[in-house]
Amino acid sequence: MKRDLRTLATLALAVLLALSLAACAGSTTPSPTTGPTSGPDASPTPKPPVTLTFWGAVKTQNFQSGIQDDPVAKLIQDELGITIDMEMHASDEKLTALLASNSLPDVLVVANKYCAQMIEGNLVKELTDLIANFGPEIPKNLPEASFNYAKTILSGNTGKLYFLPQNAYSVENASMPETIWGGVYTRWDYYKEMGYPKLESFDDYLQLVADMLEAHPTNSDGKKNFGFSLWFDWGPYIQTDTMTVRAIGRETLGGLSLPVELDRLTLETYSRYLEEDSGFWNGVAFWYKANQMGLLDPDSFTQKYDQAAAKYATNQVLATMINWLSPNAYLLDQGTPEKGFFGPIPVKDTHYYYYNGWVTGNGQSFCIAESCKTPDRAMELLNWLTSVHGVMTVANGIEGVDWVREGDGYKFTDTYYENAKDPEAASKYGYMKYLNDLVLSAGSNIPGTKTPMMISLSSEIQKQSLDKPENVIMKEAVNYYNVELPWQILPEGQSYELSYHSALGAMLPVTIPDDMKLIDQKLDNYLRSAIIKIITAKDDTDYAAQKAQMMQELQDLGLNTYYQYWADLVASVRDQIVG
Repeated sequence: MKRDLRTLATLALAVLLALSLAACAGSTTPSPTTGPTSGPDASPTPKPPVTLTFWGAVKTQNFQSGIQDDPVAKLIQDELGITIDMEMHASDEKLTALLASNSLPDVLVVANKYCAQMIEGNLVKELTDLIANFGPEIPKNLPEASFNYAKTILSGNTGKLYFLPQNAYSVENASMPETIWGGVYTRWDYYKEMGYPKLESFDDYLQLVADMLEAHPTNSDGKKNFGFSLWFDWGPYIQTDTMTVRAIGRETLGGLSLPVELDRLTLETYSRYLEEDSGFWNGVAFWYKANQMGLLDPDSFTQKYDQAAAKYATNQVLATMINWLSPNAYLLDQGTPEKGFFGPIPVKDTHYYYYNGWVTGNGQSFCIAESCKTPDRAMELLNWLTSVHGVMTVANGIEGVDWVREGDGYKFTDTYYENAKDPEAASKYGYMKYLNDLVLSAGSNIPGTKTPMMISLSSEIQKQSLDKPENVIMKEAVNYYNVELPWQILPEGQSYELSYHSALGAMLPVTIPDDMKLIDQKLDNYLRSAIIKIITAKDDTDYAAQKAQMMQELQDLGLNTYYQYWADLVASVRDQIVG
């Protein structure tokens, strides 16, 4: 799972994290008057039924295209008189063909790179009047900055409103912080066995893993254990960057070779391959030391991701820097829920941040095709997908069936919990099926409150879940650190920070000039082999020599020119984002 793929499915991952107790937020619940308000009674006069074709957002599951008949789609049909005929397998190839033919579905969620082309081709409708007449929930619930972004960056230099960001919300209204997905994850039962040593640095983490490996050289099946198991078929950057770049409060930027590290709050830029102590070089040094200490699976430099993941899944590896790799399901099946991974375990001065949602959405946007014969009804659908009622329905199921109000709050019903056990629950019941087809993000709180629209993110449910037998490790960790919930486990003195990274990415060009693209490709090709060589350097002298050589050869390949191209782009929009 790469970072870019993760961004396309941000909300789906948010739910996964929530349900596994890796993150949650929200401590108050709204009164009934601040909850869902745009349900059946919002449109007392029935309108003629209509079918809208809908070009859906990228999905992570293989749903069937065509008329949707799950309970959520049927509720939309009942409330709005709109039947949804959705394309569930969106792709650039299919969309390119549609654009060339000028034959578009009524409603579309498209990557932002297509916005200018669609405006220039007169393929989409201007939305201002449609929103004023048929979309009252949209200005009510979307941040004003979302409209400003749409009128500037998404407008094809027209200053008009043709697109609405997908899954947009103000990061300050995020319903949960993000527990850093690149961090210190390891066997909690072994960590406890070692006496819970404090981790003052990533060197301490390496020593912890070394001690664990010495104490547990084989797994429960008698197979050889490894400290870490890497893979490089995704490129080297997920290994060098995932933990150490984010740990110092930065993100990466810049095509394939990613020459820029930037402060996620100030958006200051750094030439990461030339800065001696960048997150990148910290990551390279970490893996060099791990290799010197004999902690790496010997297959790390030749195997593919699936092979590495299989070793984690069958309890052959003791630690990782990525939160989705663990043997917990395997160990649970063996009847040992008290054994398994937990993380991130705090490391001094590691920076955590609020979930990376923003007013700019997730890099995709909604529009209504110029060819749509019923644009008023299309806007009514977008309005529903921006309403609290609509978002809560998509996130939680049908009110009164899957969830109910209780006092001033909300809770799932027994029906929901029983249905959710079905692996086909999304298809059968619509649970979270349309998360990426929302205008207002389900990852936000009910506007004006601190109550998550995803009921699964409520602190009450998260606390209750800690008592489940399969969550015994999480409960142990919570008790050890003297907090209520896992996401509250932070390094001493640290707090969650904002991130402007996704807002920046959405304001930068999708394509780069051919001369810059050529430099980028050369840099990336070089780094893919050079990084592995330096991680496997024979000693410190060899490492230092290779580091100096890499810095020089990257400059010879045009690094400075390519870095400056991206640094200038960031500088041109920085003030619009951070003020």
